[in-house]
Amino acid sequence: MQFILKAFHEIEGIGAASGLIYQPPYLYLASDYSSCLYRYDLPQRQLTRIALFADCPELLPKPKKFDFEAIVLYDNALWLFGSGSTQRRNSAVCYDLASAQTNAHTTVVSPTIYDLSKLYEAFKRTAQLDDAELNIEGVIYHQAQWLFFQRGNGKQAKNGIFTMQGDIFQYENLESGVAGNVSDWLTFVPVQLPVIHQVNSSFTDAIVVGQTIYFLASAENSSSTYTDGEVLGSYLGCMDLNSKIIQDVQLISTCHKFEGLALYQQLNDKIEFLLCEDNDTEQLNTIIYKLSVALD
Repeated sequence: MQFILKAFHEIEGIGAASGLIYQPPYLYLASDYSSCLYRYDLPQRQLTRIALFADCPELLPKPKKFDFEAIVLYDNALWLFGSGSTQRRNSAVCYDLASAQTNAHTTVVSPTIYDLSKLYEAFKRTAQLDDAELNIEGVIYHQAQWLFFQRGNGKQAKNGIFTMQGDIFQYENLESGVAGNVSDWLTFVPVQLPVIHQVNSSFTDAIVVGQTIYFLASAENSSSTYTDGEVLGSYLGCMDLNSKIIQDVQLISTCHKFEGLALYQQLNDKIEFLLCEDNDTEQLNTIIYKLSVALD
């Protein structure tokens, strides 16, 4: 896999970027330390903060953060998903793009907030994960199917993909603590990812282009879904959408922890992605990178 990675845009006013969506001319970004959604106008180089919770500070200390690690466009709305690594991080927020009302640099909306506790419990039972091991880092919606990417940076190092058909909220009909017929609508496919310096890499985001899943994975020297560790590198990989078999994987950086992936454009000879980085600091500065990958 031949690639070129270079800085694309620098954005002041947002840090710890954990996911992004490109909807020209805007970039929408999530931050795992923030209670806001961010919209960046690329031509105007203008950042807008979108408050998702009433009476909630923009930046939150680690024990209180919602840990939005995945963002996906579905049904003309942006969905932000918490990682599930603590009870506080079991929320999803739906931001309706059609009904948003913008006033200067502040967007006034009434997003819909969902509690995913039951769904995430079903995830843990299905994949046999301890409470501290669930860590959702990427979400894809494609043709009535939801794919949730589990980052295996817990003690079992279990990477994989949860697959659901149809309604994401059908689990609400389950009795609390009862698996019911979960296996009828939820499956888990383990995925083996590269090892760098004896540390397993793990999913950090994923998108679908055609019949191919492109994913990011990073290696971090920590066996905790809560505590950060030394960053050892990041990978870009691709797998078949149906079989979930990895077709190629390439180390793209030895120092960056890339956590967000979006399609920028697809040309005859290459495909270009936009990447964002969680630098594990409270610095309100984010660099967006462009990754160009040659097509065979």
